[in-house]
Amino acid sequence: RARRPRQSAPGGKGAALSLRDQEKHIDSLKKENFNIKLRVHFLEERLAQLAPDQIDAALKQNINLKIEVQQRGLEIKKLKKLVLELEREL
Repeated sequence: RARRPRQSAPGGKGAALSLRDQEKHIDSLKKENFNIKLRVHFLEERLAQLAPDQIDAALKQNINLKIEVQQRGLEIKKLKKLVLELEREL
């Protein structure tokens, strides 16, 4: 395979990588992703062994916290918009 440098995308940052370098990087990311998934699996399994009754409570709390974060984000957007409007009036 010939090594041709990749042309950077418009607005891209950083140096161009050869196809082989890109493939190596993708492979390392795939391995890292697999390792993380495997670790999560074993941690979930361990948690289920240690506290099976707590898993449902933890999942419900996680969902509630995600909803709250989403609501706070919307609230922040509304308040920022209001601040901008008030600054314009001043």
